[in-house]
Amino acid sequence: MKIKSILKLGTLALLSAALPACSFLDTDPQIIPDDGYYNSEQKLIYGLAGVYGVLNSEAIYGNYYSLQIANADDLCYFNNYNNSESRPDRYNHSAGTAAIYDTWSKLYEGIKNANRYIEAVEKTEIDPGKLSVNIGLYIAEARFLRAYYHFLLAQAWGDVPLRVKATTSPNPNDVQMAATPQEQVLKWCADEIEATIPDLYEPIDNPLARQPDRRPGHSGPRLSLHGRRERQADRRTG
Repeated sequence: MKIKSILKLGTLALLSAALPACSFLDTDPQIIPDDGYYNSEQKLIYGLAGVYGVLNSEAIYGNYYSLQIANADDLCYFNNYNNSESRPDRYNHSAGTAAIYDTWSKLYEGIKNANRYIEAVEKTEIDPGKLSVNIGLYIAEARFLRAYYHFLLAQAWGDVPLRVKATTSPNPNDVQMAATPQEQVLKWCADEIEATIPDLYEPIDNPLARQPDRRPGHSGPRLSLHGRRERQADRRTG
């Protein structure tokens, strides 16, 4: 009994001596502030990588969107008799299906990252002389991605919330946003992407990319978003 008591007292003594030596207790948490963080080009690149990051997830181009949601139409056929698994490409899914829920969540995560990045970079006072390119390029890429994520959402779900500002509070009016009609979302996407083109510094040298699109319903080398928006309008009025 005495031996157990001595061991317990020894353990407590060691713990008491070790606690003051724990360096992490004396270190302030490393938190990236919203304002003033983007003060170097390296940090601009890091932040933009966070906007691009959702594309390589399983929910987007890893599997769910590219292989399941995008293939759930009459253009695709799967010779598979196992329909027990809940998947949109087998027409056996619900709102709680992983491919549906995760893709929706991941796309809005990308939109959230884009909104916060754009707002923070627009307020930065970084010296232009310290940048290898115009700061407008970083903003333009984030705006393009934000529009592209909205386009994927509208393409798959139709009417979806259009979020062009960062949500900074749990206010229900900000979080529970009503859906915007699909046609309006697609129009905003096309306009937003075209507005970013002047700030994208890399020229298109491929002459094939400048050839007019001869497919029915396409009058020239315009963005495919316009064609989709126009087809949606025809479908609604026809």
